[in-house]
Amino acid sequence: MWLAYLDEKAVGCVVLRKLGSIPFAGECKRLYIQPIARGHRIADKLLDGQEDFARGKGLRWIYLDSYDDLKVVIALYRKRGYVSCGLLNDNPQATVSFAKTLGPGREAFAIISAQL
Repeated sequence: MWLAYLDEKAVGCVVLRKLGSIPFAGECKRLYIQPIARGHRIADKLLDGQEDFARGKGLRWIYLDSYDDLKVVIALYRKRGYVSCGLLNDNPQATVSFAKTLGPGREAFAIISAQL
């Protein structure tokens, strides 16, 4: 878990969970920034830390799911290189899923996403 602070107050978080069903993959969970702290690039900094950590642990992909009405966060994910993929699980609140390749080549990602 990564926490972000602004003026000594916790204002954001994100979690990385290893995906047992997909080798070398993790899942980005619970990215949240308090409204008062938005506009400071905190989400980018949290995701930078998460992705760097994942690479260091040998993960090659990060998956996430979201709700399609969350346009701002979906735009952030796309800007960071996440691409649409099949739904990860049976989460009733998730309407879209994304994945990002951290390691070598998009070809491997294409194989993994086809298996979902």
